[in-house]
Amino acid sequence: MPSYNNTNRIAVSKQSEALKKAVIIAIFSAVAVVLGFVEAMLPVQTILPIPGAKLGLANVMILACLYFLNGRDALTLVILKTLLMTLMLGTFSAFLFSFLGSLFSFMVMYAILKIGRDNVSLIGISVVGGAAHNAGQLTAAYIVFGTANIFYYLPVLLITGVVTGIFIGIAVKYIVAALAKLPLFDSLAPQIGVAQGKETSADSAANVTAAVAGTANDVGTAHASSAYENAVFMENIHFQYPHRSPLFHGISLQVPRGQWVSVIGPNGSGKSTLLKLINGLFTPHAGHIYVNGEYLNEESVADIRRQVGFLFQNPDNQFFATTVRDDIAFGMENRQLPLADMERRLEQVADEYRVREWLDRHPSELSGGQKQRVAIAGMMVLNPDILIFDEATSMLDERSKRELTAQLQSLHASGRYTILSVTHDAEEILASDRVIVVKDGTIAADLTPSELFADEALMKECRLQAPFTLQLAKALQARGMDVPDTNDERELVNALWRS
Repeated sequence: MPSYNNTNRIAVSKQSEALKKAVIIAIFSAVAVVLGFVEAMLPVQTILPIPGAKLGLANVMILACLYFLNGRDALTLVILKTLLMTLMLGTFSAFLFSFLGSLFSFMVMYAILKIGRDNVSLIGISVVGGAAHNAGQLTAAYIVFGTANIFYYLPVLLITGVVTGIFIGIAVKYIVAALAKLPLFDSLAPQIGVAQGKETSADSAANVTAAVAGTANDVGTAHASSAYENAVFMENIHFQYPHRSPLFHGISLQVPRGQWVSVIGPNGSGKSTLLKLINGLFTPHAGHIYVNGEYLNEESVADIRRQVGFLFQNPDNQFFATTVRDDIAFGMENRQLPLADMERRLEQVADEYRVREWLDRHPSELSGGQKQRVAIAGMMVLNPDILIFDEATSMLDERSKRELTAQLQSLHASGRYTILSVTHDAEEILASDRVIVVKDGTIAADLTPSELFADEALMKECRLQAPFTLQLAKALQARGMDVPDTNDERELVNALWRS
């Protein structure tokens, strides 16, 4: 899986990926040659006695190469396959038929892929490629036999190319799905059926990581303006874990400065992964990420991490030291702040987050809620602008949840922070400004908390329950009582008293 690493490691990664691509091209070329000989042994000319009539089985590997790699690599495959076929058969006609059929297929399939990448499928590309292959074969036959009358067969060959293209496309669909599970292909982002970023053809995840630093200027002017205006700007993000199916299929997200966003969705939908992309814990295979107007890449990741505070689900995962005092100071020591500044900041957060009485205690002696409060203090002492909470309330009791939600409300009310929170807690969601629903590799919904709690089907899908007071208000409404949609007990009591 790609990550933001130092230059030397990226150079090694690039060399490794180049070797991997060379191996894939060599294997695909060898298989294309085998398919060429298999096709030569089939009685196609007996069934369809037309010069140049072929099935175009080599298109299987050309299309697979376009799926995993890029146009240059697919063209290399065509040339290598032609040379091998010519060396084995040793005739000029063999060279022409092999080269022109594959070349025509490649050019048409690659052109369609470049023009309509977001709107084409493997089968659609294969159908056009099959017709182009037969057109190339007919052109080769014209050169060999020297008669233009041969083009009378063109309509028939185009139709047969379409038919064989359908079957080849179906076969390739299953072939690439099987290949994607192999270690050799696990870091390669699909090039067909997945929208790509503008900066690169995404030859591989590592190459995208190495190249992304120089691609910020490729974003359109309007997008760039939006990127600089928002606290978080994510455009066309693709990501997948090794040996798994792609997780994100072109996710885009904009979070204005000062907004509190709750991120929800079914288990395994990628909620935590989405937020970990923001501060470079993970690297997208394609797409753009801006944080506070700064483009996230190898050069900027360290600076961006200084602007982003991250609170994990289990606070124990964030404790390093033997006392709360030392643990809060750990991040400041890491940044080599002056001792006087460290002491001043520590005293300030100790009072602000009510952790002073625990400063000399071991973190393991604290309750879950107390640990979370210490973890927040350790995060806030570094003065981040963006706060990310990854299911921070999931391991807390109800009282601790309410305290943490109140703390988030206080931080939000200050207007200084942008908050993103992965959560299943209804009270926390209701306190936020906006809700993002992540599902099936995309943002399935972007709505307000009140709109979410009014959508029972969506809540059930995300395994959420409305807060009790809000449920009671809705139940009373269903029985004809004039009460507002509210989660405020006092407001509901006053509405009932008036009635």
